[in-house]
Amino acid sequence: MKLRSLICQMTAMFISGSALADYVAYPDQSDSLTDASYADSGYDASLSASDYHGPYLSSSQNPKSYIPSQLQMEYLGHMGYKGGRGSAKLTSMGVQFNLFGHKGNKFAMHSDVGFRMAWFDSTGDGWMDENRFYTVVLRMNGEYSLTQKTSLVMGFNPQISTDGDTWTGKAIYFGGFLGFKSEWSSNLKYGFGLSYSPQFGSSPWLPFISLSWQMNNKWRLEMEGTRLAMLQKVSDGFTWGPFVGIVTGAWSVKHDRSTRQFQWTSGVAGISSSIGLGKWGTWRPRLTSDLGFSFSNVGKINTSTGRHEIYKRNYDSGFYMRLGLQFGF
Repeated sequence: MKLRSLICQMTAMFISGSALADYVAYPDQSDSLTDASYADSGYDASLSASDYHGPYLSSSQNPKSYIPSQLQMEYLGHMGYKGGRGSAKLTSMGVQFNLFGHKGNKFAMHSDVGFRMAWFDSTGDGWMDENRFYTVVLRMNGEYSLTQKTSLVMGFNPQISTDGDTWTGKAIYFGGFLGFKSEWSSNLKYGFGLSYSPQFGSSPWLPFISLSWQMNNKWRLEMEGTRLAMLQKVSDGFTWGPFVGIVTGAWSVKHDRSTRQFQWTSGVAGISSSIGLGKWGTWRPRLTSDLGFSFSNVGKINTSTGRHEIYKRNYDSGFYMRLGLQFGF
């Protein structure tokens, strides 16, 4: 694997999982499975273009499986070919449903399922002609309290990622993680551990760290999912701030009359915002957005195991946007 690709994948793994930190999802709601930055930043890796989901614990205190916990749309484009003609763009739409949750004295767990459709539109390149993908993710995450401040966190996150025409065991990935979360103080919380994400091919085992630092009454620095963000809380209903991160996906596809793996990686940066829409009965909806640009855009065709690169294309920077609607209960 080339150095640049390895760095992108290691970075995505390394900064994943700030959901290890406890926090409050809404001003009047508190639960050890919740995460304040979920409500403040509105970011959830489970529905982004990332196929790595890491140790994330849902913010829903009372899961309702028949109501989506969030809806999301993500767009990367227009990205021109470097050193050639043509362009590409990547669009995805997803929905997530809670399945069940349990909280005991020592052990707590949560499970949800996510569905995402993605469209890769390319012009001017016969190799990059993939266009429709889908991903189904089942996440079962839990934590066990070891001391008052430290917990063991674990997860099993199987998923199917393919183009709909490719029915093979290579489209099924069994990922997971094991680690610890703790806190240095009430303002500084962190986590670390080891993750396994087979969709990343030759580097499936990698360490991760997480961090949530409440710098003062207004600003918080956090590593969450595959991004780093500096967030300002303007009010209980509105948060904004700059971010930088990585979005990536891997799907099994029918390519050149054989099963291959299509992989996409982009760095993204911009401004995020999260706006609370009040309380609708027992619902607490929140509108979230990211606006910025993508950089270091790379599309690859790999062997079916993802371990050997067959074809690679680099792209110029492009526009990046993510819009989401989340529901707390």
